[in-house]
Amino acid sequence: MKDFKKLTDNENILAAIDDMGISTPTEIQEKVVPSILANNNVLLLSQTGSGKTLAFGMPLVETATSERVIQKVVLCPTRELAVQVSKEIQKIAKFSKSAKPFAVFGGQDIRRQINALKDKPNIVVATPGRLLDHIKRKTIRLSDVSTIVLDEADEMLRMGFREDMDKILSHAPHTAQIVLSSATMSNDIAKITKKYLNNAERIEVGTTNTPAESVSQQYLTIKQKNKKDMFVTLVREHLNSDKASPIIVFCNTKRMTTALADYLKQQDYSAAALNGDMRQGERTRTLNGFRKGKIEILVATDVAARGIDVDTVRLIINYDFPAMQEYYIHRIGRTGRAGKKGESITLLSTTLQISNMRALAKQMNFEIKEHTDSVAVSGKVVKAVRKSDNNRNGSKSRSAKRSYNKGGKSSSYGSRNKSRSDERADKRKSRDDKDKKYSDRKPRRDDDNRKPRRDDDRKPRRDDDNKRSYSKGKKSSYGSRDDKKRSYGNKDSKKKSYGNKDSKRKSYGSKKVKGSVKGSVRGKTAMGGKPAGKSKGGRPKR
Repeated sequence: MKDFKKLTDNENILAAIDDMGISTPTEIQEKVVPSILANNNVLLLSQTGSGKTLAFGMPLVETATSERVIQKVVLCPTRELAVQVSKEIQKIAKFSKSAKPFAVFGGQDIRRQINALKDKPNIVVATPGRLLDHIKRKTIRLSDVSTIVLDEADEMLRMGFREDMDKILSHAPHTAQIVLSSATMSNDIAKITKKYLNNAERIEVGTTNTPAESVSQQYLTIKQKNKKDMFVTLVREHLNSDKASPIIVFCNTKRMTTALADYLKQQDYSAAALNGDMRQGERTRTLNGFRKGKIEILVATDVAARGIDVDTVRLIINYDFPAMQEYYIHRIGRTGRAGKKGESITLLSTTLQISNMRALAKQMNFEIKEHTDSVAVSGKVVKAVRKSDNNRNGSKSRSAKRSYNKGGKSSSYGSRNKSRSDERADKRKSRDDKDKKYSDRKPRRDDDNRKPRRDDDRKPRRDDDNKRSYSKGKKSSYGSRDDKKRSYGNKDSKKKSYGNKDSKRKSYGSKKVKGSVKGSVRGKTAMGGKPAGKSKGGRPKR
């Protein structure tokens, strides 16, 4: 506590730090606290878990006055980090009479936050989107803000909050002090520093873009089909060891976090998923359960895990290889915090991932070893896991193995337990036999005694004796096959001809004809003189 007295003489803050159980300040706290108290713009570059929150939280609480206006603003990229920072500042301001922190973030009812803002807190910890909502509603005004902290600014820029950050800073006074905190130094950080941090003091502690030295980093090469079994073996070995502690597992997708958490529950482990698709209340309950020890394994995505600060975590497992270099740093930064020892294991399934891991270690200048200490990665267990994919019930018996005769033409199986490759071969063979069977199949017949129909063998279509019939001759007759001329059969008429040159007037039958004749004759039927309908082709309907 004597070392903290060099940083501040505020008895309330010293009592709060003593109540938190912290006795010695870290290197970053020794350098940052005096600079912020001197009202300097600060560019803070340090590793994750180095004590940055306490470094800028102490000056915020000490410089806050009793005036009930918003004086200090802390911007965080995620809801979890905003809650984490707010709780940390509340601990620092536990005995303070002037500082009153409050957190506003998305996923929570904004009306509830508006009612709480009526108590006029002077320190606000917020996410960019929700803070802009309050500014538009005029429930938060930044005209009296004296200090703005951009916590984990690299992640905010990566998540696409650059425009929101510009809008927020435009509502604050130009004389406001700005503290930018980042674990990595990128081109975007350099641009925003040049734009807003005039004459900023750069404080760099440790090596940036690298994980903490207190974390032992290892990788494990395993085939994709054996990945889940090996992962469960690693978890079991850690929880059954003397160094048992809660575990954080990282995946690249939200769907994978849910699937892996469900798989662990089936193995009788206390696990829970944490991703962006969950509601804020559910995410808060999950984090509280993990902090209290009710949940042993937390399976999370990179964004959702920002701000998780649990001192008891000793093991980080990267189930999926991270997509970006910064994600790897923040992942393993969840352990080995404040100088404590931690361990990280990354599962690699492809040669590309192995080469990327080695390139990452070379670029960031840290040492990474292949994981060989645990019993889980010994040769016997790996072989057993590989065998279990082919035979779930146990190892294969000799009779179940595939045996070939000397001729090499046929193969026999002594047991019903065939391998997957053999089953696929049998399916292909049966499919080929089926195709051959259908290719040799004879033309379909209606029955055994009748040959398939041909066009020449089709009979004339007639529904009754009076309908039109077609013959093989040159001329076609209507009603009678014996007539040489085309006639419209009327037994009573002596001679009804059609197309006779000698006749002066063509006759088309008599109205006394009783038989029905289908077909159109100059637009009239033989029965009643009604016009006959025509088809689309212009032919009379039959």
